[in-house]
Amino acid sequence: MKKIIFTLSLLLLGVIAFAQNAKNSKADSIVGNYLIEKEQSNVKFEKNADGTYDCYVYWTKDEGDVHIVLISGLKYNAEKKRWDGAKIWDPTRNIRANATILFNKDGMLQVSGKVMGIGETQLWKPISE
Repeated sequence: MKKIIFTLSLLLLGVIAFAQNAKNSKADSIVGNYLIEKEQSNVKFEKNADGTYDCYVYWTKDEGDVHIVLISGLKYNAEKKRWDGAKIWDPTRNIRANATILFNKDGMLQVSGKVMGIGETQLWKPISE
């Protein structure tokens, strides 16, 4: 019985890892809505005609409806299986940083911004529309 449970556990971990890897393997996986819990904000990634992606805030708890561009011209890096090549703007600190984005093993969007090697990483939760 222990062998069966162990085998099923390994199989489940393999499926989760495969699903995680699959999201990072498809450029359009990033398109959609996400919750930034720290700022109580919802953001949306959209694909542009040139194949790049933009991200903007479309709602905040304290300020009502807004449309603030956080990332413009983000590109999918197929070799590294992540999105990069653009700047992310932190409106609370008025800082622009180099953005690197990928899905972590839990299916959360891992968003990192760095300026001169110093940075911060946040997890954004996918939400349905």
